[in-house]
Amino acid sequence: MNFVLAIVLFIGYGFIDGVPVPEVGEVAETSPAEEVGLQNGDTILALDGQEMSDWREVQEYIQNSPDEAIAFSIERDSSVETISITPTAVYHEPWDRDIGQIGIIPERDNGVLLVIQNSFIQTYEVVELIFDVLSLIFTGEFSIDMLAGPVGIYDVTGDVVALGYEMLFLWAGMLSVNIGIVNLLPIPALDGGRLVFIGIEAIRGKPLDPNKEGMAHFVGFALLMLLVLMVTWNDITRLFL
Repeated sequence: MNFVLAIVLFIGYGFIDGVPVPEVGEVAETSPAEEVGLQNGDTILALDGQEMSDWREVQEYIQNSPDEAIAFSIERDSSVETISITPTAVYHEPWDRDIGQIGIIPERDNGVLLVIQNSFIQTYEVVELIFDVLSLIFTGEFSIDMLAGPVGIYDVTGDVVALGYEMLFLWAGMLSVNIGIVNLLPIPALDGGRLVFIGIEAIRGKPLDPNKEGMAHFVGFALLMLLVLMVTWNDITRLFL
């Protein structure tokens, strides 16, 4: 139900804010796009001969091509033409690398089918992002600063509300996916841990000792509460001390 709720919230966000599509909605002044004559309403069909079906593909291709000329196949006034644009290299701190930017804002569409389809894609992307972070545990790059407890979530929620109520749909959907993923982790005291015990019982062909299972859930719950306390204290020291 956490995932169902996330999809519903993402649908609400899509209807309010729209879904970005590969069509130019606005061109920034003095940008690479303006310099070559890209115009509002131009539809991006392909980049370097590769067909683009949605805005995510366009954005990813541009970001991965800093200072590299890209052949834009665009549709304008029912005719197709090709324009070469070289994205400007801009340092992106979270990724610790340069990304390409050409200075356009995409048009947004809130068609029913597009919004519903996009809600499933957004849910998948959040799941993928969470597992990318969890994978850092095995590479030694994980830090407790990457986690946020109730205090941290409260602080971020205040910032999100200031951006507009439509962003609250997006944020709540992301939180719902997070809760769903965490609850499915194979940790005793969580649903994921219970599923592990059910799997063990299925393999053994007989139930486990209730006392041993209860102790495992107790220890898991205690460790989980310890993690919550550590994360909460980390949030307090980061935000208030």
